[in-house]
Amino acid sequence: MEFSIAPNGRLQFLRWSGGVVGGMVAADGTTTTWSRDVTVIVQLTGRPARGCDGTPRAGPLVVEYRNDGDGWLATARTRVYPASPTPLDDFLAGDLRVDSGELEMIGGRAARVFVAQWTAPATMGEASPTIATGPEYRSDDGGRTWTKPPPSDPPRLTQSLWVDSESLLPLQWGMMHVADPEHGIPARPYNVFSIRYVDEGGLQPPPGATPPDCVP
Repeated sequence: MEFSIAPNGRLQFLRWSGGVVGGMVAADGTTTTWSRDVTVIVQLTGRPARGCDGTPRAGPLVVEYRNDGDGWLATARTRVYPASPTPLDDFLAGDLRVDSGELEMIGGRAARVFVAQWTAPATMGEASPTIATGPEYRSDDGGRTWTKPPPSDPPRLTQSLWVDSESLLPLQWGMMHVADPEHGIPARPYNVFSIRYVDEGGLQPPPGATPPDCVP
């Protein structure tokens, strides 16, 4: 994933790409496979969102440009990810209450770690309620089955941002499971993203794609 920061310190663009491989097996045993490259660019416009009926919407206007091989398609919504928060953006913009931790070495550089609580939004996972994915699910039998605890018993998660003690640039972001001995859950990372800086041109919307200015 690539991302760029606006002059006000907020996330402005994210870009990721990769290959998608699929296929099918016919009744006679013959196999057909296909592959395609997918590129997604997400723009955080910084403007308040409004519906296409003219009514205000909660949240900012976010435009996604997606190319599955047949050209760019632009859609609008109010979240960077349809079913998850944008914790790195919250950290960079100072929107979270954080605790300062110890100095640690990240890639040979001294970094201060800042820790905040992480809570899944109410909408996370509603689109596919039968699929157990994401850190809000818990296994009490060593990973054989997974359940989503009720709101009264949420999993304990924290998020951490490591900042270079000299340049003050973010070096790493991670979401961590807090140890839960009662349910056999050790303290461990759920995911960790290392940040690498490149001196290249900033991310931009793809040429020729017309962004929508309202949310359906």
